[in-house]
Amino acid sequence: MDSLYYTTLLGLFATYCGYRYLYACHIRSKLDHIPTVGSSGIFSSYSTAWRFFKDGHTVIEEGCKKYGSAFKIPTLDGWQVILNGPKMLEDMKKAPENELSVLKAFVDIIKADYTLSPESMINPYHIEVVRTPLTRNIGARFADVRDEIVAAIDDNFPSEYDWVEMSVIKPIQNVVVRASNRLLVDLPLCRDKDYCELNIQFTIDVITDAIKIGLFPRFMHPVVGPLISKGKVNVKRAMKHLTPLIQERLELLSEHGSEWEDKPNDYITWLIETSEQLGADWQRGSIKDFAVRVLGVNFAAIHTTSTAVTHALYHLAAHPEIIPKLREEVEEVTAREGWTKVAMVQLKIMDSFIKETQRVSGGGATIMLRIATKDFTFSDGTFIPAGTSVTLASHVVHQSERPLTPQGSLT
Repeated sequence: MDSLYYTTLLGLFATYCGYRYLYACHIRSKLDHIPTVGSSGIFSSYSTAWRFFKDGHTVIEEGCKKYGSAFKIPTLDGWQVILNGPKMLEDMKKAPENELSVLKAFVDIIKADYTLSPESMINPYHIEVVRTPLTRNIGARFADVRDEIVAAIDDNFPSEYDWVEMSVIKPIQNVVVRASNRLLVDLPLCRDKDYCELNIQFTIDVITDAIKIGLFPRFMHPVVGPLISKGKVNVKRAMKHLTPLIQERLELLSEHGSEWEDKPNDYITWLIETSEQLGADWQRGSIKDFAVRVLGVNFAAIHTTSTAVTHALYHLAAHPEIIPKLREEVEEVTAREGWTKVAMVQLKIMDSFIKETQRVSGGGATIMLRIATKDFTFSDGTFIPAGTSVTLASHVVHQSERPLTPQGSLT
C-alpha cells in the first residue's frame, strides 16, 4: 500500500514537472523572435536571471549595446522584454491601459494579492480619486501642505547655523510622510509618530516581501505569499489609527449627505464619496478596505519623493554654486505669486535642476513597466504576445552621451 502511494505521488510529481517544462518551452517559443541577453535555455537561463537580479544595470547595458530597440532578459519570475529608444518610449506612452497595462504590472511586481490586498485591485477606484479630486484640490490645500512641511522641517532638522552631521534620508521621509498625510488624513493623525512610521516602513515591507515571494515559482505563491507577507499585520496596525477617523466620516456623510459646513476636504472624504458614486457595493463602508487604500497611496508617495529630495540635497552640497540661482528664483516668484500652486509651476530653474538630478541619480535600471493584455505590435514591427512583461531601459540611457543602439548609431 505504501509502495503504491509513493509511486502514485512520484508519478503525479513527474507529470507536473513535465507540464511545467512544456509550459515554459511554450512561453519561451512565443518570444523566440526577440533576441536574448545571456542564455535562453529553460534551465541555463537561471544563471542570467541571477546575474540580472544582482546587477541589472550591466545586463541591460549589454542588451542595449548589442541588440538595440528590443531584447529579452530571463528573470527569476519569468521573461521580461526590455525596450530602448525614443520611438519605443512614445509607443509605450500612447498605448492604452487595455493593451499595455500599468495596473497589471503593478499588481505583479509588488505581488499585491499578498502584500497589499487582492480586493483593492479588483476595483481600484482609489486611482480615480488620485487622478481627479486629489489632483484638483492640490491648489485648495496648498497652504495646509506648506504649513505641514514647515512644521515638519522644524521638528526634524536642527536650527543651528553651525555644521551638524546627520543622515538626510530619514528626516526627509519624516517630512514627506507628514506633508502627504496632511492632504490624505489631515490633522492630528498626520503628526502621529506611530502612524507615520507605519507608512514609511510599509513600502519597505511590501518591496522586501515581494522580492522574497518572487524567488519562488509562481505556482507556490498562494502558499508562500501569506506566510512571507507582513500585509495583514500592517493593515491591522493602520486600522488602529484610521478606524475612528473613517467611522466618524462615514457617520457625518450619512447624516449630512454630500454637502455640509466645514466638511473635511481630504483623501478620506474623497475616497468614501467616490466609492459611493461608483457603486462599490461589496466594499461600501468597509473600514478595512479604506485603510488599505490609504496605505496604497502612501506606498506610491513617500519613498519616491523622499529619494528625489535627498538626491537633490546631495547635488546641492556637491555644487553649492547652484544655490544662489535657485534661491533668487524662489524669492522672486513667491514675492509675486505667494506660496501657491501657481508659483510652483513658475519655478523653471528649480524644475530643471530636479529633473537633472533625477536623470543622474534617480530611479532604477528600467521605467514604465507594463504587461501586455493582448498581442501588441510596436511601430518598428516588434511583436509582443499577450501576457508579456515589457519595460523601458532608463538608467543606462540617462548615463549615455548618445542613445544606445548597436554599433553606437543614433536612433
